[in-house]
Amino acid sequence: MSNLPNLLRKFCHFIFSKFYEEHVNLLTADDLNTYDQLINGEYNEWDIYYWITGRRKTVPENLESNVMQMLKSYVKRMNVKNASSF
Repeated sequence: MSNLPNLLRKFCHFIFSKFYEEHVNLLTADDLNTYDQLINGEYNEWDIYYWITGRRKTVPENLESNVMQMLKSYVKRMNVKNASSF
């Protein structure tokens, strides 16, 4: 259980890296700002994980955006929602 925070951090980094690689040409300047706010802002990995997997429905209003919808769709396509290791 003690490695869980590190594992989750790596998981989130992987998801965000792959998402960015696949979507960078589709993101507007506003989208990039929202993306940056999400990954470098005040939010912890657990919150981000719960939001993008749909386990927690309430997303902060400032993050409810095109980027969040794209991330949720991306994670769903990867079938991460069914990952039971977290």
